Amino acid sequence: MRRRVFIGVCILALGVCINGCGDMKQEQLQDEIEITETSKEEPQIIEEIEEEKSVDENELENLHKKITSGMGAIYDGKLYYAIAGGGCHTGIICRDMTTGSETEVVSNRNTNGFSSLSIYDGYIYCVWDKYVGTDDSDSYIYRFSLTDFTGEELVKGNRPIVVNNNVYFWNKEWYEYADGELPTLYAYNIDSKDVTEVGKFEGPTFGIENGYGYNGIYDYFYYDEKIYIEVEYEELGEYDENVGGYLWKEDAERGVELYDLQGNTLDQSDFDIEYVSYYTDGEPYGVEHITQLTDVGEGKLVIGYSGGNEVCNYISVDGDIIKLQSWMPAE
Repeated sequence: MRRRVFIGVCILALGVCINGCGDMKQEQLQDEIEITETSKEEPQIIEEIEEEKSVDENELENLHKKITSGMGAIYDGKLYYAIAGGGCHTGIICRDMTTGSETEVVSNRNTNGFSSLSIYDGYIYCVWDKYVGTDDSDSYIYRFSLTDFTGEELVKGNRPIVVNNNVYFWNKEWYEYADGELPTLYAYNIDSKDVTEVGKFEGPTFGIENGYGYNGIYDYFYYDEKIYIEVEYEELGEYDENVGGYLWKEDAERGVELYDLQGNTLDQSDFDIEYVSYYTDGEPYGVEHITQLTDVGEGKLVIGYSGGNEVCNYISVDGDIIKLQSWMPAE
């Protein structure tokens, strides 16, 4: 609770002094008038300072949150999610978390669908890949109004995260970088619609080093006015000259390394990093093994395999499993 300081001003009454004290001098009157006028203005000045401080506190609160995007987002008791890949390409689906009823609020329209969803200031922000098929992509960052779900194309790009009125995004998907090309991060300003280059990621993306293979950028997030990048790695088996490459290792070490945009390695213990490999046991999430896991609200959205099918489940904060979708895997 903020504490206000009020300055009281004693105004002396002018009158006849007892015992012949006489009239007050002109300069004393002038001094008192100046003090009184200053005191009248000070409560307004204090109020303005308090108001500015309140805005700063709100901004700082937002800056110290870990912000990313994923398969879905929760707002006002509703889960908004979409599945794009693995043979299932839904539109954006709205699920009432109280009643369980679902409505497709944005149609997929025969495309590869929507991904990287987040909600910011009355809009769903996401990627819409308008290509059909797995041999290419044509991805744009869109936003859809939560009021009537009308859409607006913002900029061509991938994996947006929205914070402080900026949409951070990459110009390509992780697997599209080759021949030493550095991934480039941009910022789209929501008000001005200007696009500026934030920087190029100078850490590893793809390649083999000391018996480990780097498999591209796993995820990235915004925290405390900086961008942090997770790069997936996997321990390789023995090199086979017959095939001209490294063999797959069943019990390989797998995980992510954390970098800043300049490629400096960071200590993951300072952040809430959760890596999920294809081989992760999915029993607590209602699947045999997990392929995707996203924090959504206080719960998690999970995609994995179960009984030969791919499924998407929502796991509540209490561990309850809500089955959302099930489909045959893509051939």
